Amino acid sequence: YFKENKLLGELQKGRFESLQFDDQTFDFVIDRAALTCVGHPTQQQAIHEIYRVLRSGGHFLFTPYADTHSSCKAGKLSDEGLTYDISAGTLQGVGHIRFLSKEDILSLFPEQNWSIISMEYETRQDILSDDHNSFHSSWRVVVHKK
Repeated sequence: YFKENKLLGELQKGRFESLQFDDQTFDFVIDRAALTCVGHPTQQQAIHEIYRVLRSGGHFLFTPYADTHSSCKAGKLSDEGLTYDISAGTLQGVGHIRFLSKEDILSLFPEQNWSIISMEYETRQDILSDDHNSFHSSWRVVVHKK
């Protein structure tokens, strides 16, 4: 993909709870709903690692699913806060998801380390769907490393 589009880049595989980068390497980190697929302890460790690899003043874009998502109540809850065996909504059969409330997000970003720049909540509904109770809800959060 990179070569075809004349882009420079390097793809690396790894675990986000133990990033293989030096301290203060990046100005900006993006999570596009990956961290919503792990339990609370792993989310906390990953965010700690993101803090470590961000330069002072850097930003982190975090995009978890919201606890108002219609799939949130359509599964079983694990001890780590993951919903699994999702049987309804737009996330049926995707595996396990940790749906977050506003309070959950605030607890992941303590004020002594982070400033929340923006916190947007979005709900979408497919009006052509037969299931009029199916809502896709998510967050878009930008935080700043102090």
